[in-house]
Amino acid sequence: MLIVVVILCILAVIVCRIAEDKDWESTLFISVAGAVTFGIIALIIVITIGTNGYDMFVIDDKIELYEEENQNIEKEITTIVNNYQGYEKDIISGIADMETIVIKIPELKSSELVKTQMQLYVDNNNKIKELKERKINTKVYKWLLYFGK
Repeated sequence: MLIVVVILCILAVIVCRIAEDKDWESTLFISVAGAVTFGIIALIIVITIGTNGYDMFVIDDKIELYEEENQNIEKEITTIVNNYQGYEKDIISGIADMETIVIKIPELKSSELVKTQMQLYVDNNNKIKELKERKINTKVYKWLLYFGK
């Protein structure tokens, strides 16, 4: 689309030059208006692509990065939870009464680590969704730029 608009703008400028040489005033006016209009449209397209579509060429790499990070977090969480369960089982089996269990369980700090890892995992998933949505939007920018898919 941008290419077509730029070509039309160039053609309008050429027609302006021809109309100026031939003293065709009405043609000159129309071609100047067309050149200005196509120039403004091209500028709007460039600004739109520049502000919103700047990362359309690296978005797949970003998605892959977050997906790899989530796989690492899944492995860490699995290890932490398994270790935590084993640790908790040893503590609970060594304690006889429920009051002591209720007092001891909040002291197990590894659950905070799991919460932090889970929050990071959720944040990464949200970022992946956002990047996939932006990837869908890049189809519009590619169409505006060169009628691409």
